[in-house]
Amino acid sequence: MKKDFDLSSVKLLNAYECNAFALEVRYLKSLDADRLLRGFCDIGGVKSDAALYGGWETSAIQGHTMGHYLSAVSKAYAACGDIELKNIADHIISVLAECQSSESGYLAAIPEEHYDRIEQGKTEGTWVPWYSMHKIFSGLINAYEFTGNTQALDVASRLGDWVYGRASEWSEDMHRTVLNVEYGGMNDCLYQLYSHTKSEKHLFAAHRFDEISLFEPLYNGEDILDGKHANTTIPKIIGALNRYIVLGEEYYLRVAENFWDIVVNNHTYITGGN
Repeated sequence: MKKDFDLSSVKLLNAYECNAFALEVRYLKSLDADRLLRGFCDIGGVKSDAALYGGWETSAIQGHTMGHYLSAVSKAYAACGDIELKNIADHIISVLAECQSSESGYLAAIPEEHYDRIEQGKTEGTWVPWYSMHKIFSGLINAYEFTGNTQALDVASRLGDWVYGRASEWSEDMHRTVLNVEYGGMNDCLYQLYSHTKSEKHLFAAHRFDEISLFEPLYNGEDILDGKHANTTIPKIIGALNRYIVLGEEYYLRVAENFWDIVVNNHTYITGGN
């Protein structure tokens, strides 16, 4: 199987690209991590005087941006070795660990009742909490993978146990109800978590987000993508591919390959995009 190069092994030489990367790092450093963490502190009962950012950070997917930010800071550190970036990641992880529920392992910037509403099919007052949870997991796992922060994996592992606790209680009808609301790549990030923890709970939880009703026609080469939202669907397929990478199950590789062929050949504009 082909492997990625480590980010630290890739050196930018072109002046334009070097400048673009430098500006990206400067932007990451310009953001206030404590403002992105404020919602987590409020839910976790941790005192914070930082003011929330606006936009999505004052909406029903509050905390969403922090996951993206933690991933970006961690990867940027791996690429350039700037210790200030690692310090930002370490600070975020330490605060998140303090905010995480000591009992259930729950960690988010929105109340847990948002997940109750999704399970009950009552989406009023919430939006796509599992989509945001995917970003939180990805940030934690990336921090572990790219900065070596072991506390990040501990937090992610306890959060994975929380997911298992909910997912293991879903009836067949509730399972369908949950998967009917955008959930990002929850299967993807949980398979990634399992690759590190080898916890059967995390493997079980990951598989609960494998949308077999989507995968089965794709496995059979059927084009069922008309009208589907690309940003909703693509992470699900990346999750299928990650199950193949982690477990070696050919079914999931075929799902991903057929999806790629169908999108490229039947759903892509000549100018690019789909």
